[in-house]
Amino acid sequence: AAALEAWRVPHAHLGADSFFERETIVAMSAVLSAIEWPDDDLSVYATLKSPFVGITDADLLAYRTAVGPLRPLVPAGDVPPELALVASTLKLLRELHAARHQRSIEASVRAFLERTLAEVSLALDEDGDAEARALGQLVSLARASDGRGESFRDFVRWLARRVDEPGLGSLDPAPDPEAVNVVSLLSVHKAKGLEFPVVILACP
Repeated sequence: AAALEAWRVPHAHLGADSFFERETIVAMSAVLSAIEWPDDDLSVYATLKSPFVGITDADLLAYRTAVGPLRPLVPAGDVPPELALVASTLKLLRELHAARHQRSIEASVRAFLERTLAEVSLALDEDGDAEARALGQLVSLARASDGRGESFRDFVRWLARRVDEPGLGSLDPAPDPEAVNVVSLLSVHKAKGLEFPVVILACP
């Protein structure tokens, strides 16, 4: 997976656990929804509480009391220093919303992850490596969506549908490789009974 990511080849690891049920993927679905629909209070709240940002309920309440609503499109007034993270995250969502049609889906996803230092925070987590790989796969899927000429909203809806319906979105068993248009990484056991136009047996 790391080698494919280094070469920017769209890929997905088809493991035993549903890719779309991983914490980081569920969180990114909310993030991307907040970018597409910044007036969606639930998605914005989920983004602020996500593992990428981690703002407490106490700080969110303090922000609403001292500054105003948790709305990315509503300009903030004077923000106390201790609430700067709330304001900067809302500003980031506003900027990504405004630029989502001027850049690729992959670039929008990467911009959020880079601006929130997601990889750094995941490095401190016990399961950080696995979650970081999942984010790499999400970036790869965004790249594949770009390759199909889909819009940011198309990708957001596609991801949300699979997160909301795990049975629909599970990467186990494998999806139709021609429909998804990614390199599928899976064990011999997982591949049993499946057919692919090209198979590479790695490290036999």
